[in-house]
Amino acid sequence: MLSAASRPYIDASVPVLREHGLAITTHFYREMFAARPELKRIFNMGNQANGSQQQSLASAVFAYAANIDRADVLAPVVERIVHKHVAVGLTPAHYPIVGKYLLEAIAAVLGDAATPPLLAAWDEAYWLLAGELIAAEARLYERHGVAAGELLRVRVVNREQEGDQVVALTLAAEDGSPLRDFVPGQYISVEASFADGRRQLRQYSLSGERGLPTWRISVKREDGASDAPAGTVSNWLHENAQVGTTLHVSTPWGDFAPELDSRQPIVLMSAGGGGGGGGGGGGG
Repeated sequence: MLSAASRPYIDASVPVLREHGLAITTHFYREMFAARPELKRIFNMGNQANGSQQQSLASAVFAYAANIDRADVLAPVVERIVHKHVAVGLTPAHYPIVGKYLLEAIAAVLGDAATPPLLAAWDEAYWLLAGELIAAEARLYERHGVAAGELLRVRVVNREQEGDQVVALTLAAEDGSPLRDFVPGQYISVEASFADGRRQLRQYSLSGERGLPTWRISVKREDGASDAPAGTVSNWLHENAQVGTTLHVSTPWGDFAPELDSRQPIVLMSAGGGGGGGGGGGGG
């Protein structure tokens, strides 16, 4: 629980974050990637280029400050963040790095308004949330029996063109063992390795049937536009993922799942070709 000394500073930050949140997160990502370029592997650099990741983090920080004592509001958001973090292999060692550059960004953007007591309050608030996330991620890794960042070797056993821009890839474990079953709405991370040594992870919803020894994903090629770059990983998969290709992927993650045993009807609405279901984030 946030201390009584810090609470007034977090409350006072809510309108400030509404006005300056995007500037803070933009500064945060720019400085962190400049100092720690290896972290680009676990972030969607396409979403960095179009600004959606900065906006998403700004909204999340604002929501956290506005609801810091509302567990009922924060719990579903925290659960979704936890699944996304384990999908990219986040570890406790990443949290001090993020905390350092986030506090430095708050100080840089707010200037003289970022007094020592305010920064101390945000340091406390950050580590309260970080501790909760670290514990929840550890439980999730343990429950599924996987280590942070662990990827499976799978082979493309079928490739089907579903449209001009969408290709469906059926994946089987390279060692021939059946792949773990999943819950509808979950996703896997897929790693692309480029000639210059870069590696990028992207999340794709599982679009096949349950109960099979294989997984299936549908990948929409992102050609890019004036306001968005071409999808680095989606284009790589379209060009390189042929039958027989070996890929490195994560176990299924994602907390968005319908109650399959319920008798109540549900309506699902979606856009895209399978790159962002289940809170998994888009392709790209």
